Amino acid sequence: KFLFENVTNGGAIPGFHQLQEKYLGNVYLKEKEALRKRLAKKPVAVIFDETPDVEGRCVLNILIAPLEKDESGRILAYLADTVFLEQCNHSTVSVSVVMCLQEYDIANEDVIVFDTDNAAYMKKAYTAALQSLFPNSLHVTCMAHIMNLIGDAFRRPFDQLNAFMLSFSQMFYHAGSRKRRYLQFMSGKHPTRQKATMAPNACATRWNSWFSAVQYHSEHFKLYKEFIEMEIKRLHEMLQNEDMAHIMADKCERILQLLDIFQSRKPITTDELYCKQGHFEGLDVHHATKTHILNLVHLAYSNAEEKLTKYMSEGQPAINFLREVRVFDPRYISFMEDSVSGYTHIPGFSAVPSDEFDAYFQRLGPAALKASACGVVDLDVFWDGLLERLPVLSALAKRYKDVIVNSADAERSNSLYKLVLSSRRRSITNSNLKALVFLYHNQRLTSGVFERDELKIDCGPDSEDEVEDSLDT
Repeated sequence: KFLFENVTNGGAIPGFHQLQEKYLGNVYLKEKEALRKRLAKKPVAVIFDETPDVEGRCVLNILIAPLEKDESGRILAYLADTVFLEQCNHSTVSVSVVMCLQEYDIANEDVIVFDTDNAAYMKKAYTAALQSLFPNSLHVTCMAHIMNLIGDAFRRPFDQLNAFMLSFSQMFYHAGSRKRRYLQFMSGKHPTRQKATMAPNACATRWNSWFSAVQYHSEHFKLYKEFIEMEIKRLHEMLQNEDMAHIMADKCERILQLLDIFQSRKPITTDELYCKQGHFEGLDVHHATKTHILNLVHLAYSNAEEKLTKYMSEGQPAINFLREVRVFDPRYISFMEDSVSGYTHIPGFSAVPSDEFDAYFQRLGPAALKASACGVVDLDVFWDGLLERLPVLSALAKRYKDVIVNSADAERSNSLYKLVLSSRRRSITNSNLKALVFLYHNQRLTSGVFERDELKIDCGPDSEDEVEDSLDT
């Protein structure tokens, strides 16, 4: 009734074919032009990643992030283009990225950083082509991806814990009634909580899931025996040793924190991150059990250290830049080189006048730190206030202090692409597919819909095996 009375021709609701053919293209072009204006004459980070789709094609999603914070302090990476590649190699990738930047009228000197994963062809795309075309740019391999690989190496020695979580998950597979009984059981044990939830599924394609599952099981472990005895005897032997879950819950907290930090949109370029050791506090265990657990934890830390050393040396081309860029935060200047010549990996730093650097290093930086609350300086306010007194150094700081160090948004765009083009929805043209993914990603981005648990790894060409091949190459 409303449509008939208030909408011209309201009785004829258009079908999806008419919406796609007549309206989708116009909306896409309008939003694309708005994005071009939003990116005009701003320093940007370029993020790109490749994923296979259900049609067997290689799909490259290219995102562009203006290096300026929104009102919530985030840096947003907008999906700029989706490219269908006949072959996926360093040449096709670099050509696609360059064409995308030209389409959006991005000047070469405004490209500050390229963020990718650790795959060999991604590294070669930068070193063989992009580096010479964009001389002011840096190449950063995704820190969140590296942390995920380190976490994967850390958890491998814990066979019993892995087997327990797999068995626990399988116990509820295709068992809806058992899930309902479990949730009712947990609700009765925790009546003050709003809602009982199932344990996170430790899935290889979802970052953080294994460590989140460990924390969940550590919290509820003592209740499992009662529930299992009510339901099934299958996990009885594994439930006799609860010490491992408690210890691992303590160990995995820092890995979870680092994964959340690295895949967030909050700039953390100048932050210095520390790892903390866990303890056996409050655990009364037999000496032999404690020795066994200590050996496993030692092996886990050795595996993680090996990965960390490998990926943060040969595997992170921007490691020297990340060390030096902390100079733009007054908290760290007492630990940094006190000469302009000591900063060779920050593009353009050699042009900073010595008097500007000395004024910041000796007077202005320490004074700001002394006057700050709790030793934390608002870098945006600080460098904006020094634009007149330190014009060269301030411009450089504003350009590089918020460089993006992860390609998590490219992974998110790949996940959204697979929602739009799924095995059950394949009759869609490439042009409409590009438009839908573009609109879907950017509208969800600006509305703040993305949550941390949306992030998935595409375990195809970007899996750890290819990363290993990349480093060996």
